Amino acid sequence: NNLENVGEVEIIATIFDARGNALTSSRTFVDDFAPRTMQTAVFTWPEPIAKTLRSCDVPTDVLLAIDLSGSMNNDGDTPPEPVTSVLAAAQAFTSRLQVDDQVALVTFATEALTRNTLTSDVQQVATDIAALIIDPEEETGSTNTGDALYRGGEELVSARHNPEARQVMILLTDGLATAPDEEPEKYALDAALKVKQQDVNVFTIGLGESVNMDFVEQIASSPKQAYKALSVADIDRIYKTITAEICEDGAAIIEVIPKTSAGFSKIN
Repeated sequence: NNLENVGEVEIIATIFDARGNALTSSRTFVDDFAPRTMQTAVFTWPEPIAKTLRSCDVPTDVLLAIDLSGSMNNDGDTPPEPVTSVLAAAQAFTSRLQVDDQVALVTFATEALTRNTLTSDVQQVATDIAALIIDPEEETGSTNTGDALYRGGEELVSARHNPEARQVMILLTDGLATAPDEEPEKYALDAALKVKQQDVNVFTIGLGESVNMDFVEQIASSPKQAYKALSVADIDRIYKTITAEICEDGAAIIEVIPKTSAGFSKIN
């Protein structure tokens, strides 16, 4: 509404979540603003919005890494536990993903196997999870957590990754890393570091009393993203918690403020 020409108008755009916390901001300039006119302001962001906002409106590429070593059926039940409950919870988690999400599946024991590459057909992956079994040879095998992390990380940066999506890995294990033979935990931690350097948000679930939670916490992106499941009853609850973690802090308000003494108003 100003009656005079205005130059070098600085405009700040800030994105807030529903609680009023500032999530990210950007600024731009309009070199020459004629009186009683409108201008289009174009903002750029230091990082992709998908890396800044954890909103269900932003798609997610999820990599599930599930321990299928021999100890996963040590409870001796029929059907075998804890593997049966683990797979049921993972299947339910997969079915809760959003329409624009993708999911991939890696299982690991002595070796890691990519069972499903990234796909938007989440129901097919859920069906494949339900059909998983523990190889009888793995009753005397090892747990190669490091290879699961490496394979998962490779899939999340493959050509199938949606560049507009955030990247999430969820790894579940009930034991210690025992493969490869030399320093298996260091091998896994090195793999986890590489994955996190790719901007992958890593969640971990340690199952049972014997799991090394210090190790599980170091794999996760933060200690708060490492969960301990003392029983099979905890597993589904934890997966539901992770679903909520992925889908929080969405953009609620975008505030645009021109910094000038001319006749402008902020825009929400």
